Amino acid sequence: MQLQRRVAARIEQLSTAPHSTGTKKLTGSDASFRARVGDYRILYEVEPGVLFIASIEHRSTVYR
Repeated sequence: MQLQRRVAARIEQLSTAPHSTGTKKLTGSDASFRARVGDYRILYEVEPGVLFIASIEHRSTVYR
């Protein structure tokens, strides 16, 4: 439950500031980014007015 609250809070933060501190741009795409929440990663894309969450997974499997 604690992890779910942290992930939800991070997504809320990304919805207002998608390029905030702690995010990194993924190579190979102009709109894909990742945000860290402990051992989990939130992969997302930013389009004008839209934050699209592509994946939320453990860091050991998210990039496969």
